[in-house]
Amino acid sequence: MTNQEADQFPFFKDRTDAGQRLAKELNYLQGERLAILSILPGGVPVGLEICRHFNCCLDLACVHKLHLPGHPEIGFGAIGLDGMVNIDYEITRKLGLTQRKTEEITQQTFDALRERTEILATNRPPQSLFFKTAIIVDDGLDSGYTMLTAIRAARKKSPKRILVAVPTAAHRGLERIKTEIKDIIALYTHPPFSPFSIEASYQKWQSISNQEVKESLIKFWKDN
Repeated sequence: MTNQEADQFPFFKDRTDAGQRLAKELNYLQGERLAILSILPGGVPVGLEICRHFNCCLDLACVHKLHLPGHPEIGFGAIGLDGMVNIDYEITRKLGLTQRKTEEITQQTFDALRERTEILATNRPPQSLFFKTAIIVDDGLDSGYTMLTAIRAARKKSPKRILVAVPTAAHRGLERIKTEIKDIIALYTHPPFSPFSIEASYQKWQSISNQEVKESLIKFWKDN
């Protein structure tokens, strides 16, 4: 695991820069059968640069963070399109979320994820992961629950192995997914208990809409 400790902000110009730098770090995988899975939405521009580097296909990791309504920065788990849910119940207790409220947020998040997936739907069938090296990509790793959910969903598709690649990561997130997987590339990691923000790792940061994701995917597939 690449583990350069963070000592100054920001580290990347934008997500494109982060993807290009990750691709160079992954260059030892040249010659392997690769499948790139990008977590929506921020992982898509990062993953596209890795795909361009290796001349391989990109697919979507359809997972969504569970967070307090109106407070996307406060997450307590994640859900996948297959219904898999991973929740940090210690955080829900601290937040004062009842089981009923937690289930309500989970259902709303699942509905939003399904709607987003329908918007992004194309005529391209999902790529097979069978006996491939699956690289799950995002623009950063915070609590780790979204990535954990993506790992478990990908494992059901029988890849040869699974590797996680992120530009920047919080120590707590890395520790969480290390219990699930050992192959992790994180260009910059943050010390335990230090303030962390994925956004702060980039000079240029902006939200990405579903339409922007779809347009970038269509353009990539057309050009490749």
